[in-house]
Formats: sequence, structure tokens, C-alpha cells
Amino acid sequence: MKRIFLLLSLPLLFTACGDNGGDTPPPTPPGNAPSVLLSRENPIRFSAAATENYTVTVTTTLAWSVSSDKTWCKVAPSGDKFTVSADANTADSEPGRAIVSVKADGKTWATLFVTQEAAVTEYPATIEKFTDAIRRTWSFDGGPYESLTFMPGSYVLVPRAAVRSDAPGNAVAAGPYVVSGDLRTVTLQNREMTPVATLAFVDMGSGSATVDFTPAGGSASRMTLMSSPATDDRTPCRRLKHLRADVPGEGVLEYDFTWSGGRLVSASGSMGSVAKVDYALSYPADNRLVITATGSVEGERIALTATFTLDGQGRAVSMQLKETSGDYLGAVNLAYRGDGRLGFYEATDARGRFSALCQTEWSGGNLTAEHVKSLFPWDENGDGLPDHDFNGDGVIDKNDRILYYWNTISYAYSQKENIASLMLPFEVYEVYEFDGMGSGFGYVAYLAGVLGPGTKHLLSSSGREFRYEFDAENYPTKVSVVEPEDSSDNFDCTLEFAWPE
Repeated sequence: MKRIFLLLSLPLLFTACGDNGGDTPPPTPPGNAPSVLLSRENPIRFSAAATENYTVTVTTTLAWSVSSDKTWCKVAPSGDKFTVSADANTADSEPGRAIVSVKADGKTWATLFVTQEAAVTEYPATIEKFTDAIRRTWSFDGGPYESLTFMPGSYVLVPRAAVRSDAPGNAVAAGPYVVSGDLRTVTLQNREMTPVATLAFVDMGSGSATVDFTPAGGSASRMTLMSSPATDDRTPCRRLKHLRADVPGEGVLEYDFTWSGGRLVSASGSMGSVAKVDYALSYPADNRLVITATGSVEGERIALTATFTLDGQGRAVSMQLKETSGDYLGAVNLAYRGDGRLGFYEATDARGRFSALCQTEWSGGNLTAEHVKSLFPWDENGDGLPDHDFNGDGVIDKNDRILYYWNTISYAYSQKENIASLMLPFEVYEVYEFDGMGSGFGYVAYLAGVLGPGTKHLLSSSGREFRYEFDAENYPTKVSVVEPEDSSDNFDCTLEFAWPE
């Protein structure tokens, strides 16, 4: 059984609102819910071509109206929804940020921030314009790669899951990149500054590019890169307020969550007398989320700060982890799938060295498999020699220095819709444990809504079985964890949800 200490393996439930799963209007808010709820809270980011639009569901018993403060950003109400669209941007600069406001009963209940990319009217003529044009997540129209994400000064190149799991040598690549003087070629390097691949840009438009992609030691292939903003319409839902579980061999685990203005602002948890940790969240800018964790674990005081950088969709694309005193601990790069779900992370340590990565496979809105690469602990005592005969040849020598190991984790789901995007506290997906310390920042960030939507259905099995009880609105009130090999490890977790204030 997994240990469930707070910072050693923090178990949180995620209740950022999940997929609508159809066109059926959501229920009207009960008496203790806010008078107006929206199915979207994250910012909206349009491409320059503005071929996409966003539909937002409004749940309320009041007569409501919606407006935009910028003419380029359009809103059109219809029934219990409104659509946000944009005029095509033909300028080589972004228009001013628009604010979409929803009003009812003489009061502004909700706002959405809307931005739009600049048009690429001609091939970028300066390094600043070029890096601005490529700084996004690109998807490939075929071939062995799934996505390429450019960030300021660094990139992440993700191969398709089947390719990576079948041939671990074709690993995810990440590191710095170098732009040629004519702004036509980008050289991707690994963290040792060795070239991984080159991209020769044939042309570049708004949201697409044609490149000749040449892996190191390979031949060039012409590829089309596409960039499309993620869209989501989420059912307004209650958030997790409290959970409690009496875990055999571990003790009583409890968490409390505080929401204000629809946002998570704090969380606290305890595991008997073993651990107690408090989290505080702040949103200092549109593209920043800062989470601090303070408390004690097994008698040791902890004080950590995680700073997340958000993209135009309000999704975290990187995290830096420090001790609150200032010592740098490591970083994480994150990449998303075309449906907006978290698809990948790569973590590095305080010296910028690789420590772990995870790539996900999703099907039907559910996370079905994770492929994990991490450092192998061959020298835990730090003497420079392998601790065991890892390769089984009867001799402990340098051949037992196994640097990495791969693991694939599979999941199965019930037919019950996961209306609250519940993530089980005792079976946390690896892709949200990206900080390498078990500090729980990924979990809290997901709860805060910056790591994309969760699974469409409730998890039923991952080696253990999970059985649920529900209230009248189909929110789970109890989860029973059943260990098929040892019933003495079975336990229940009770859950309490509430409408955000």
C-alpha cells in the first residue's frame, strides 16, 4: 500500500469542473449556490485567424446579460449559453485585452479575460517577432512526434506515446534552442548542448508553419505544424470542501479546502500527529499562480514555494520550486494535448539535470495509460557504488549502475460520469506528481484549475478497485478502496462538496 504522508505522497481530490458530456442544460443552482455560475473560468485565447469560438454555459435563476468591452471580441447569448467569438486579427500586434462581463440583478457576477494572437502577415523580420511567433504548443500532422512546445529560451519535443513506449531510446527531448541569424532555422539542443534536431522554416502563417524537420543523424522530412487553442465547456460544479479517511497502518487523514470568488485560496491537511501542512494560493498576475506550503512532516519543518507560469488559456506551462528561504530546488515543463488535457511533464533538479518525465494516453476523455521515465536509485547511500546486484549476474559492480527505468501504468473506468472531476486521494495520477518531492503542488494547481480538465468518468480499477456512493445530485459521498490481495488494507474515504463562495 502506498504511504500517504502529506508531503511524501500528498493525496488531494481535484474538483475543477469536468466535461459537460452533452447538451443537456445543467441544473439551476440550489439555494446555497452563487446566483450565477459559468462553465468556464480560465482566460480565452483566440488565434489570429479566429476560426474557433467558445461556448459558455450560464447556470442561474436570474435574468442575465453578457457584454464585451472591446469591439473585436463578440458575444452572442442564446438560451442558457453565450458564444464568444472574435474578428480576424490582420495586424502584426495583439489587440487590447477584452473583458467579457456577465451581469444579473444589477450586479456583475463573473468576468472572462479574452486575448488574441498577432497575425503573421509576413515572415518575422526580427528575433523578437520570431520567438513570439513560435512560442506556443505545436502539434504535428503525422510522423513520430506528438507536440513541440516552445517557451522563452527552451523547448519540449514529445514523441507519440506508442513510439516512446516501444522504443525508450526515442525519448522526449528538452533543453535550449538556438535560432540562426537569418531566422529560418531552429536547432534544438539537449541539456548538454548537443543538437537533437533542426527545424528549417519554409513558411509561417497565423497558427501554422511548414518546416523541414531533421533529427540528429537522420534525414529531413517536411512537416506541417498546427497551433489551435484548447476549448472547453465545463459544467458548473461544487468544489471539494472536506475529506476524511481512516487508512490502515497510516491513521486518520483529513483535508479542508477554502474557496473565495470561485478560486481556491487555501488548503490544509493532516495525517494524525505525523504531518500537518497548510497551502496558500495567490494570483499576482494573469500569467502567474504562486503556492506556498508550510508545516511539518515527521517532525521536520518545511517551507516551500512553487511559482507557475500560465499561458493565454490559463494553463500552467512551467513551474519553479524553491525553498521559501530562496534556495532553488528544480523546475518542471508541462505540455498539453489538443483537447486541453495535461499530456506530459519533464522535471529537472536544482542543477538543471533530468530527473523524471511522464507522458499520458487519453481515450474517450479518460486517462488510460501513463509512461514514466525516472532516475534509478542505484546509489542511495551515496558512496558511488551500486547498492545491489541490479542486473542479476551475481556480482555487484559498475554494470549495476542503472541510470533510468521506465514504467507503464494503466487505468480502467466505470460508466459513471465524473461530474466533479474527482481524483482519488489514494491513487493520484503520476502526471500530477511532477515536482519529484511529493509536495503536492501539482495537485493543488489542478484543483486551482490551471492543469486542464480531469477524467470524464470515475476511476474503477488500477490494481485496486474503487466503489462509490452518491448523493441525490450524483456527487460521490464515499469511496471504498478494495485491495484484491489483502482485505485488511481496505478502507473508506468520505467526501463533502460545497458550492464556491
